[in-house]
Amino acid sequence: GDYITYISPTESVTLSTTETGYTSEQILPQKTLFRVLDIDKRGNMTLIGAMTSTDKQIYFSGALGYNNAVYTLNTKCSELYKDTSKGITARSIKVEDITDRFNQTGKDKLTNAVDTQMSLNVSIGTYSINIDKINKTVTYTSARGYYPDIFQYETNGKIDENATSGEINQSESYYSQATNNTYAHVNTSLTIPYTYYRTEHMSSDFLDTDNATNYQNIFFGTNTSYWVASRCNTVGTDIASFNLRRVDLYRFSGGSGKLFDSYYNTYTEQCRVCPIITIPSTVKVTPCSGINSASNPHIVVIE
Repeated sequence: GDYITYISPTESVTLSTTETGYTSEQILPQKTLFRVLDIDKRGNMTLIGAMTSTDKQIYFSGALGYNNAVYTLNTKCSELYKDTSKGITARSIKVEDITDRFNQTGKDKLTNAVDTQMSLNVSIGTYSINIDKINKTVTYTSARGYYPDIFQYETNGKIDENATSGEINQSESYYSQATNNTYAHVNTSLTIPYTYYRTEHMSSDFLDTDNATNYQNIFFGTNTSYWVASRCNTVGTDIASFNLRRVDLYRFSGGSGKLFDSYYNTYTEQCRVCPIITIPSTVKVTPCSGINSASNPHIVVIE
């Protein structure tokens, strides 16, 4: 939970319109203030961005934004914060960085939220032809059958009765570079899994009781919202949506990260970028004198 200053060799990166789906290029400047997320037994340190309301927000939009968001967030964080000469690596935060630290209570909140929302949001409607509450999927007719290109590689979906390949999970990208592919349309039906949850989390949701309060504060106590490099889907009576996860204040979300839906609607959303940085034990850190705080951080020394 300690605050620490790290100044990377790169001051900013450019995000192209292809990488985000947004109408213009965007510039993402580096953060310099972080918090210590973990230190392993060898002394390697993992940092997470100390998120503030002044951090630059980045837009993602449409099917193209959905396809490229995970790739773009990870790639741009790497470009912005890595220092190859020092063995320093970086990426975006992903949903597993948080959920893997939950105890059973925290994990049950996610499962229960999906079950509850399936019951609330979905009923037999004009365009949904099958609801499978066991597998948590809804199947739509071709009238509501648009999907982003990357969906065909995700898990638990179907396109015209053919299962999606399951080659990637919610926090992986299929592409080795930003794709120009946008969307496709089914011939007969589209089956979408419900993976979205909107849940509030407290320190009692974390497995490590000694650091539970720190984890809650680091992830959900920033008083800001930030992108999480993981995709999710919502399903309703008439349409399904394709979303990018985010943390909104003290809760997980994703509804406010909707970028595309199965009726060919495009949405544009903005949020902050939260980097995860790994600093090897060989890199020197100068401890602060006095009480550590955001205004009195430790300092990563790059010589």
